[in-house]
Amino acid sequence: MGPEQPLDRPQKKCLCGDQLTIADRFCAPITTAGKLTHCDFSDYSDITRGLDTFKARPNCPKIYETFTGFCASTNSQPWPAL
Repeated sequence: MGPEQPLDRPQKKCLCGDQLTIADRFCAPITTAGKLTHCDFSDYSDITRGLDTFKARPNCPKIYETFTGFCASTNSQPWPAL
């Protein structure tokens, strides 16, 4: 699967618009879990922009503090291909 094709719509802050929706709240934890396996979402601008917006919320750093630290501790370790 290659990079996403640009959508024929204006850029939005979140996945489904300019305000957080249930889609953002559902997708953020799943997408964030990709950090554990060192997934690179840089080719998927809608996903990275939505995730960045979600992470900018005031409580997000505290909620993901342990998980973010754990992911950082695995950065130098190879992840086996499945």
